[in-house]
Amino acid sequence: MKSRQEVIDAFAKLPEHITTRDIANATGRRVPGVQNWITHDPTFPGESAPRKGRTRYRSNPKVLAWYLEQPFAGDDRFGPRALGAIARQVRPELERMTVTELAKVLGVTPAAVRHHITNNQPGECTDPFPEADEFGKRSWPQVRSWLLRHDDPLPEPGDDGTRDWPEVRAWLMRNLEGESHPDTEGLTLGQRDLVERARAAERAGVKVPAEWLSEVLLIEDTRTIGRLLRGAPRRTAPTRLRPTALARALGLTVSQVKHFERTYVSEHYDDPFPSKDENSARDVQEVRKWLARNNKLPATQTDR
Repeated sequence: MKSRQEVIDAFAKLPEHITTRDIANATGRRVPGVQNWITHDPTFPGESAPRKGRTRYRSNPKVLAWYLEQPFAGDDRFGPRALGAIARQVRPELERMTVTELAKVLGVTPAAVRHHITNNQPGECTDPFPEADEFGKRSWPQVRSWLLRHDDPLPEPGDDGTRDWPEVRAWLMRNLEGESHPDTEGLTLGQRDLVERARAAERAGVKVPAEWLSEVLLIEDTRTIGRLLRGAPRRTAPTRLRPTALARALGLTVSQVKHFERTYVSEHYDDPFPSKDENSARDVQEVRKWLARNNKLPATQTDR
């Protein structure tokens, strides 16, 4: 979703009579969303000029006036660029967050975050919003980098259709220096931003040399560089699992896990079954230790 001023500036560049797609592009919405306004809001401006085939036209000033009167057009609604400035400043405690948690950190509504997710889907754009994991959480370093890139997009190609490598290189390294706190992959925020920019550049057709990335990131293993560019997570055992995956990891059945959950509760036992989080996931090692203490560990697991 664009900021109020961004919408005003976008409408100023459009002709007097505009199409549904013009309105969508100017407001940062998708065409179906604009069609929903047209269909369901009787106050939305009607057609202002003769149709050309199936294309309908509406008055630019009237549509803009209508838009600016809507609650979602308030100054407290932030577009990707405004959010980029906020993302650069905030220091959230969590590395992976839900939509609600991201919204709280960025100072916007969950609907505003979902808007960016919906309008930047994989397969529909060259730089999609970071995808969620199986628990509905997204990597903050990846989200932060996405917002910064939309404040500072990849340089456009020249007249010959190619991009100048020194210019692209400077763009890739724009935020490399900075805080040194590594994420779960061992990358600092600056290094993560470089990796995410390299991935976005390659999706746009720019070849980023793996040898150069290896040198800049101080990572000698080129296989690791390839994995980072593919976006594949490092293969490490998850620390928390939901019931089915937890049962599989510990050699139990899902029914056993649910039985332990219902039976061994804090009201009746001094050593209750480990509690689950908001995603119904439990710490694998805590559960393993609990099973061992209570002689519930499957025979094949007792020697671990």
